[in-house]
Order: sequence, then C-alpha cells, then structure tokens
Amino acid sequence: MGTFFKTRAFLCVKYLIMADGAKITTTDAAKLRRTAVKASMLNNLKNAIPAKAPSGLSCCGDLDWGSHFCHLYETPQDLIDTLVPFFVAGITHNEKCIWVTSEPLVSADAITALAQKIPNLPDLIAGGKIQIIDHADWYLRANETKPHSLLQVWLDAEVKALADGFSGLRVTGNMTFIESREQWDAFEEYERQVSETFVGHKIIALCSYHLGKTTGTDILDVVQNHNFAVARRKGAWEMIENAATKLAKQELLKVNEKLEQNVTARTADLQEALASIAHKKRELEVALATRDEGQKQLETELEDARLVHTISATLVSEEVMEAFYHKLVEAAAVVMRSDFATLQRFDRERESLELIAHRGFDDQAQAFWKWVPPQRPTSCGMSLHQTRRVIVPDFETWEYSAGEDLDAFRAGGVASAQSTPLLSRSGALVGMISTHWKVPHEPSERDLRMIDIIARQAADLIERNMATEALQAQAKCLQEADRRKDEFLAMLAHELRNPLAPISAAAELLQRVKLDEDRVRKTSAVIGRQVSHMTGLIDDLLDVSRVTRGLIELDKVELDIQHVVNEAVEQVTPLIRSRGHELTMRLAMQSAMVQGDKKRLVQVLANILNNAAKYTAEGGHLALRTSVQDQEVLIEVTDDGIGMTPETAKYAFDLFAQAERSSDRSSGGLGLGLALVKSLVELHGGSVTCKSSGLGQGSTFSICLPRLAVQRQLASRPAGVSVALATPAASLKILLVDDNVDAAEMLKLLLESMGHDVLVEHGPLRALEQARLYKPQVCLVDIGLPEIDGNEVARRLRAQPENTDAVLVAVTGYGQESDRASTLAAGFGHHLVKPVDTTALTSILSAISKS
Repeated sequence: MGTFFKTRAFLCVKYLIMADGAKITTTDAAKLRRTAVKASMLNNLKNAIPAKAPSGLSCCGDLDWGSHFCHLYETPQDLIDTLVPFFVAGITHNEKCIWVTSEPLVSADAITALAQKIPNLPDLIAGGKIQIIDHADWYLRANETKPHSLLQVWLDAEVKALADGFSGLRVTGNMTFIESREQWDAFEEYERQVSETFVGHKIIALCSYHLGKTTGTDILDVVQNHNFAVARRKGAWEMIENAATKLAKQELLKVNEKLEQNVTARTADLQEALASIAHKKRELEVALATRDEGQKQLETELEDARLVHTISATLVSEEVMEAFYHKLVEAAAVVMRSDFATLQRFDRERESLELIAHRGFDDQAQAFWKWVPPQRPTSCGMSLHQTRRVIVPDFETWEYSAGEDLDAFRAGGVASAQSTPLLSRSGALVGMISTHWKVPHEPSERDLRMIDIIARQAADLIERNMATEALQAQAKCLQEADRRKDEFLAMLAHELRNPLAPISAAAELLQRVKLDEDRVRKTSAVIGRQVSHMTGLIDDLLDVSRVTRGLIELDKVELDIQHVVNEAVEQVTPLIRSRGHELTMRLAMQSAMVQGDKKRLVQVLANILNNAAKYTAEGGHLALRTSVQDQEVLIEVTDDGIGMTPETAKYAFDLFAQAERSSDRSSGGLGLGLALVKSLVELHGGSVTCKSSGLGQGSTFSICLPRLAVQRQLASRPAGVSVALATPAASLKILLVDDNVDAAEMLKLLLESMGHDVLVEHGPLRALEQARLYKPQVCLVDIGLPEIDGNEVARRLRAQPENTDAVLVAVTGYGQESDRASTLAAGFGHHLVKPVDTTALTSILSAISKS
C-alpha cells in the first residue's frame, strides 16, 4: 500500500513541475495544446484510481480494490456474522470467492452457514464461483514455507478470475493454525508483503485473528500490517484504521487538492478565452431566439384573446341552458386541446357532483360518472374533497387510482385529466369543469390560464342559473301555498257554515213556535252537536297553531303502545260501525314500550283511523298492525278506500293539504289532521309516512316511534272509566261581564236555569261600579272587552274591599297556555274557553257553593 502512495505522489509532483513551467495566453496555440494535454493527463490520473467494491459489512461500507484488512474475533458466531455477509457481497458483485477455513469454523461449518443466505450455493461451488477449502490443503498446495510462492498463488488466482469474467477476487483466511513464535514472525513478514503486493490488483483480502490466541503486542503487529482492522466494541462492529494508512490518505488528499488548484489556475486563461467566444455566440443566439420567441408569444396571446372573446360571446348569447352547458364543455376542450371534457353541478343535498354536460364520453361512461361524491378516486372527486384544482398527468401512476374508476378510465381510453372547481363570487362551490386526454399529459401554464377564464364565466352563469331556478322554485312553492291557503279558507267557511245552519234554524224555531218539552230537548241536542262540531274545528286550528309555534309541552311517560291502540280504537269505533267497516287488528306479541304523551299519541292514531274510516266507502276494510323492529315500534293503518295519487301522497302531511273530495264534502274536515299528526309524531322523535298505489287503491299510513331501551311491563288498563256528574250547585250571586250581548244573554239564561242570581254588564267600567253594590260571589269575565281588558277588570275587582273573596272565572276565546298564565297572574281562579263547557262550569259553581 505504501508503494502505491509513493508512486502516486511521484506522478503528482512530476505533473506539477510540468504544469508550473507553462505560460498560457489566448494567442499561443502551442501552449493551448500543451495545457489541454496536461488536463487530459490529470483526467487519466483520476480515472486510474481503482474502483470500489462492497464490503458487505455495515461498519466498512465500500472498499478500494487492493484492500487488505483483518478481523479480530472471539467466537465462531463472530466469524459467521462477518464472513457470511462478506462473501454474499462478493457473490452479488460477481467476484471470484475463496474461503480458506480453519478451526473453530471448518469447511463444513462454513458451507452450512453460507447456504442459509445463498440457497443455490451448491451450484455456485460446482460452477467455480466460490471455493471453500481447508487451510492445510490450500497452504500445502501453495508451499507455505515460501511466502513468495504463496503470494504468486493469489496473483495467479486473480488473473484467472478476471479471465473467467469475474470483476475481481475476494479471499479470507483464519490464522488459528499458527502455533509457534517462529511461525508468527514469518507470517508477520508475509502479511507486510501482502499489503504491498495487492496494491493495484483486483483483490480484497480479509484475515481473521482469534483474540484468545493473540497477545497485546501481536495485536499491534496485526493492525500495523493491515490497512485497517474490524473488531466488536460495545456490542457493535467498528473499523479501526491503521495510523500509517490514515496519514498516507490525508497526504494524498492534500496533494490532489493542490494539484487541482494548480490545474484550475493554469487553465483559467484558456477557459476565459473560450468563454468569451462562446459568450458572444450565445448573445447572438439569445437575441435571435428572443425576437422569435417574443413574436410567437405575441401571436399566441393574440390568438388566445380572440378565442376567449369568441367563446364569451357565444356563451353570453346562449339562452337555452342545456345548449349553454354543452357549449361550455366544447369551449373547455378547445382551449385545453383535450379529447374529453365534462361539466358538473354541485348538489348541496347529496354533497356530490352531478354530470350535466360532456364531450366525448359514451353512454356507459356518462352513466358511471353521473354522480361523483368527495374523495372518489377521480380528479373531480379529489378536487371536490380538497376544493382546489387537481391535475393527474397519468392515471396509471397516480397514487389515488383504484377500483372501478381506474377500470372505467382504461375502458374509456382516458389517460390523464385536470379538474378545476367553479366558485361563486362569494367563494361557494357551484360546480366543476374537467378536461381529459387519451395520453399522459400535463397542461401548461397557458392552458391553466385559459381554463381559469372559462371557469370564471361558467361559475358566474351557473350561479345565475341556480339563483333563477331557486327563485322560480320559491315562487312555485308560494303559489302552491297560497292556493292551498285559499282552498283552506274556502273549506273553513264551508265547515263553519254547516253547523251554523242548523243552529240558526233552531234559534228561528225557538222564536216562532211554542215548543213542547220534547221538541225543545231535540232542538237543544241539535244545537249542542253543532256547537261540539264547531268546537272541534276550532280546537284543530288551535292545536296546529300551538304545534307549529312550538308551544306544545308533552307529558311524557313510559307507555305500552297497545294501550294507545286500545284507546284510539275505542274513540273511532262508533264511526267505523256507522259506516259498516270491518277492522282487523294484529298486535305485536312482545311488549312495545315507548316514551310519550299518551293523550297526544292517542290523538295521532285516532286521527289516522278516523281518516281511514271517512275516506273508505261503506262496508270497507281497515287493518291495524303493530310490530317491533330493533329499536323502533311501528304502527301501520291500511284501508281499501279512495287512495290518492303519488303527487297527493307527497304533500299529504303539509299544512292545508287535503285530497280531492266530492263537491258535497260529505267527509268534511279542514285538512289539518295529518299536518298535526306529523308534528306530534316528530315531537316524539318519530316519523310518519303515507303510501298509496293510486286512486281507488287504498292507503297505508305508518307511524315509527323510538322504542325504550329498557322494557317495563305496565299495569293493565282499567276495563272502564266511570265519570260522576256534578250535582247542581246552590244558588250563587254571579256577575257576568261580556260585550257580546247574545252570548251574555244565553249564558245568563243557562245560569238562571240552574237557580243562580245573575247580573249582566256589557261594559267593563260599568261592571266595576255595579260590583261594589251587587257584591257577587262569582264573576264571569270576558277577556276581550272594550276600554279595558278582562285581566285589568280582574285586578281592579281584587282591589275592591267588597269583592276580595269573590271567585273570578275567565270566559274567553283565548285558550293557549300563555293566555291561561296571563289570567292567573291577573287574579282569576279559573279559565274557561268559549264555547263554555257546561259540565266544567257546573263543577266550578258546585265547588264554590259547597265551600
């Protein structure tokens, strides 16, 4: 190795002397040639440095050819850990390998260890690529008493390896066979000769020394005679470099650096002269190219401007949206010079892109990409997810390509694409415009500028179109709501006139004819039924009003849905019987528990059963079924009645909606029942649906309610409920304040028929004056009075010392919870809603007389 460094140093010095005498000028051709020759010599010298070969050991990396290093080991496993990767690297690097073995790792052990990493080892041995031989056989063949002969064996082996096509020779030997000091001294001299002899040869040699057989002084000899040593230190293999080798390398590095500095300095003038000529040439070429490029760029920009202007004029002049969309994709394909183009509109409800126009896709591709959700492995899907432009130069290498979409791209001949989001002026996504190519392609900056212009125009026009569609849809909804409102008002007028007619006739009859007790009772019954009907209509209106404004408070308890079904059926049974219907019930065997307001749930089911009975011809069939499905309780009511069209079914639960009826409106109703049903079911966290196969095909209404997670068996419902009638009240002094003369007069007659003394006043201020003199026990006060309202009347009555003990009863048409709270705060003890329930009034008066 030392000889190699001395030789290189000599060559470097010699070269420096030659280079130092040269004086280079731009006009001396001979000197220029001599400098070029010297540069060539330097280049050849650099190329003469041996190439490297992999060591196979992580602590060594790549090694120079001619390397001679040693391995200090303790166990056979140390040998295996080092020599096996050493030879695996050599075989991989196409080197001839010779492993000379000795104790403690003999040839058989070496073959076993190496075969674990090289399965085809027998073939390599048979082919001569690797030779594993015992040291006794090898050194006997080489005549171990003559180091020169042994070295020649290695050199001959190298020549043969290179001749056989190998890149070099890799050898190793284990020195455990050395037994005496004489053998050690001789082998030490041999090792020194190896280091010098292998320099410049395609040989890498590794010598193994057992630490147990090598003394401290001998270890120093070993390290000195090799380029470096490999030893285990703190559990890891490390490289220990020979000091002389290290100094030689540093010296050579310094010489090389100085050599390169001198060559650089001597060739600077030549480079400057050549550079000056080249610079003048480049300046001329750049000037010509700049002129040509500028002219081409101007022509391109002018052509692009014309194209954009033409496209813009075409788009703006288009009035039919479908044609407008198709022209957009045509324009995109033109400016991007693409084979395909698509335009998609963003659907906010589905949060997906809908294909509305395309160029180049067949029907199958059009159907496949009709809807694209976020993150679908397409350029538009990823662009939707990221809300930015996505460019895919090649779908075959794109990291997101997968599944059916990739198959569809291949089938459709799509190799690359770009997708640009269409954003409104407010930044909201309104759509996507994409272009596709049949070959791998990446659009240029010019292409992207052009598509951005098209995208801006497309976004503005799509946004305008969407706004127009939204206004049209809103106008249609308002028109429909207005139409239904008009129909509802007409129905309301009709439904209110119906009970008013018999009431009016009864009043006329009572005025004109002296009736006996039986006719008076019949006339009274007619009036009562019609008043009850009107009260039901008004209660429906109030219920809908309270629900839609969120004023309903549910009294929720745990319920068995069967109890709700029983009470609802009980309410509707008279109507079902009167129309001759047959009701079939199939109830779930298991307990179906829900959390709900029993009164409201009975109202819901009774309403649906009532509708089924009303809109089914006499002698029809109704079916009620309950079932339990996982976490839900389902109630279904089916009839074979008049049914409804799909359009009617769609709006069945809307406010004021009602199916077509005959002109006599024999079924009656305001169309509020199903709207109330839907609102009450939703307040219970459930849902209700309506299905019908068409007119005359009957209907099915389904109520779905959340099932309680913990089921509890409720007590059975009592077989019947008895209601005790209030006993007649003792005579009371009653002040009745109401500005409606007829209403006040009728209520007065009713109270007097019960035996009470009644004073009527129509004005609130006059009533307050009379109250001081009359000192009533009960005051029935209307709330909607002129001058001051009933609440103020109550407060002033409470302030009169004469009437502090009087019981105040509000009699009003206002029946919501807020109204009841107001009357209670004003001092009223009771709140009755017009028309007054006689039973409730009798109970109140009876309780007062008893107290």
